[in-house]
Amino acid sequence: MSSQYKELQLTNNANALEETLYLLEWAKVCEHLSTFASTAQGKRKCITSSIPNELTHSRRYLAETIEIGAIDLEEEGGVRLSGVHDIEKILLRCSKGGVVSAPELLEVISTLRSARRLRRQLEDSEKRPTISKLFSNLSTLPDLQKLIQSGIEEGGRIVDSASEKLASLRRQSQVLRIERKDLLKDLIRRQHSVLHDTVISERYQRPVVALKAGAVDHMPGTVHDISSSGNTVFIEPKVVIPLGNEIAKLEASIYIEEQRLLAYWSSQIGDHFLPLHHLYKMLLELDFALARARYGYWLSGVAPKLKEEPEAPFLIKDFRHPLLVWQEHYNQGSKVIPITFEVSSTLKVLAITGPNTGGKTVALKSFGLAILMSKFGLLLPCAAQ
Repeated sequence: MSSQYKELQLTNNANALEETLYLLEWAKVCEHLSTFASTAQGKRKCITSSIPNELTHSRRYLAETIEIGAIDLEEEGGVRLSGVHDIEKILLRCSKGGVVSAPELLEVISTLRSARRLRRQLEDSEKRPTISKLFSNLSTLPDLQKLIQSGIEEGGRIVDSASEKLASLRRQSQVLRIERKDLLKDLIRRQHSVLHDTVISERYQRPVVALKAGAVDHMPGTVHDISSSGNTVFIEPKVVIPLGNEIAKLEASIYIEEQRLLAYWSSQIGDHFLPLHHLYKMLLELDFALARARYGYWLSGVAPKLKEEPEAPFLIKDFRHPLLVWQEHYNQGSKVIPITFEVSSTLKVLAITGPNTGGKTVALKSFGLAILMSKFGLLLPCAAQ
C-alpha cells in the first residue's frame, strides 16, 4: 500500500468521523459536560478533548470517572477544586524569562496549595489506583511556595520584609509623606480663609488643596486642576513641592525594587517549569474526570462494561438520549422515552424499520452516542444490568 493511498485513507476516515460526530451532535454533549467542570481550563478540555481510539485509554477514563465520583459522593463537601487557577500561560511566560505580576504569582501559590490538599484527599493506591497514578512523580514544591508567599500578601502587595532595600525605601517614603502632610495641615490652619474647604485631596498623584479662584496669589504653587465652575483651583503648595519630588524619586526606586523581586520570583517559577506544568496537567485531568462523574450522576448514569472481544454481544437497557434528557430538564421538553439495544454476537445484519416520526433516527443517534460516551469514560443514562 503506497504512502499516498494511506494518507488518503486516513483523511477519509477523519472526515467520516467528523461527519459522524456532527450528525450525533457530540459537540452539544461535550458542551453540557463542560458545565460540570470546576475551572475554566477544565471546561475547555471537556469541549476540545478527542475521543480515545484505544480500549485501554477508554477504560482508564472510565476508572477515573468512577473513582473520583465515588469520593465526591461519599465525603462531605465532595471534591473541591477551589483555589486551582489556569496557570499555563503564567508558566510559559516565566519559562521564557518573562516577569509576571504579584497576583499571578499568588495564583501559582494557590494552585500548589490546592494540589497538596487534593493529594491528601484523593491519593489511595488501594481504593483509587487509577486516580492515584495521576499523582505519581508529582511535586507540590513547598519550598517554592514558602519563598513566594512570604514576600506577597493575599491582596497582591509585596511586603516590606521582602528585601531590606524595599523596607528602607518605604520607610523613607513614609517619613516624607508624614512630614508633607504636617506641612499641609499647618498651611491650611494658617490660610483657611482663602480655601473652599480643609480637605487635602489628590490630583495626578500629588496632594492639592481647594483654593478660591480669586485667592491664587495668596498661595504660591502648581495648579493641577480647576473645578467645572471655575470657582475652585486645586493647587499643590510650593512649600511641599520639594518633598513631593523626593517622594516621587523614592517611589520610582520602590517600583524598580519591586520589579526586581517579581523578576526573581518569576525566574524561580521558570526554573521549576517542568514539575509545575506536570502539576497543572494533573489538576486538569482531575477536573475533567470530576466533570464526567458529576455529569454522569446528573444523568442517573451507570458505568458501561467495555469488552475486548470484537464479537462480544451488545446490550444497553432503557437508554435515554442525553440531549433529550437535558432538553426535558432545562427546556421543558417532552418526557424522554427510553430505548433498549441488544445485538447478539451471532447477529450479522440489523434492520431498524418503522413509520415516519416513529423514532428510527433517535434510536440510531442514541446507539451512536452510547458508544461515544462509553469511549469517553462517561456513565450511560440507562438501566443497570
